[in-house]
Amino acid sequence: MNKLLIHEGGQPLHLDDLEFLQEVATSPLQSLISSWGNCILGGCEITYD
Repeated sequence: MNKLLIHEGGQPLHLDDLEFLQEVATSPLQSLISSWGNCILGGCEITYD
């Protein structure tokens, strides 16, 4: 399991930590979208009659 360990008293923040946080936030969304296959995520216009 991916975990970011933060110790009390502070620690230096490295670029790897920021990359890890971004990956953890986007990987579940990518898994969800990949299960749908090809689809349009933007560029659609909704009109009401």
